[in-house]
Amino acid sequence: MDEYTRQDYPEPPKQRPVKKPLQKASPAPARPPQRRKKKRRASNVLLNLLIIALILAGVYLLLRPRIMNYFQDKKTDEVLSEMEDFKEPVYTLMIGPDDFKVEGEELEDLGYSDEVEIAEADISPDPVQVNMYATINIPKIDLVMPVADEATLHSLRVSVGHWSPGAKLGEKGNAVVFGHRMYVYGRHFHRLHEMEPGDQIRFTTYDAVYVYEVDEQRVITPEQLYGTITAPTDEARIILVTCTPLTNPRGTHRLLVFGRLVETKPIER
Repeated sequence: MDEYTRQDYPEPPKQRPVKKPLQKASPAPARPPQRRKKKRRASNVLLNLLIIALILAGVYLLLRPRIMNYFQDKKTDEVLSEMEDFKEPVYTLMIGPDDFKVEGEELEDLGYSDEVEIAEADISPDPVQVNMYATINIPKIDLVMPVADEATLHSLRVSVGHWSPGAKLGEKGNAVVFGHRMYVYGRHFHRLHEMEPGDQIRFTTYDAVYVYEVDEQRVITPEQLYGTITAPTDEARIILVTCTPLTNPRGTHRLLVFGRLVETKPIER
């Protein structure tokens, strides 16, 4: 046995380490169920609808005053057209509680004291009858409007209003006419501040034209108004009344334009 060498008994070949097969990565978690997708879609739809609603609301708020002005002016023009030839002494119009509302009319309160009530007159859930009996024409400020026989919340929406306790047109005393100032150039009494002594104010009724000539303009407080428009006079005079200043929607003061009767022209029918 000693004669044999190590070569005669070769060592067995070394075995290579067996590599373990790589384990596959664990599968990704399952996707969320379809319910979550549907919820996200529903949320996106609601969000888009909300954005659209907000945009539409903003557009409406911007356009609302213009839309209201359009329908007010349209009705005023219809009344003027009906009164153009004065087929009847009075043109009657029915106005509902929410018809032709003036933007901010609850703020532009032409009321001034307990003695004179305008903004609170004729507040009713039913349509109110408004009687138009004249037209006013002021060439200086390019104004032509119907004149109602009362100065009420409803009549002032589409016309100017003759304060009924005052004198009648053409008669001795103060004939007082109220109108909203408005905040759009040229509407109602918006440009009344431009009136100057010598300018004319013309009223046309069924049977006469009354021409007044402006002789004064004055700004007073609401507390001074009643005493001013009821001041005694031996002349036939006109007083136009509106709110001021234009920069304050509440109209903290009153702008008055005074005039005296200079001509009466009878109309034969």
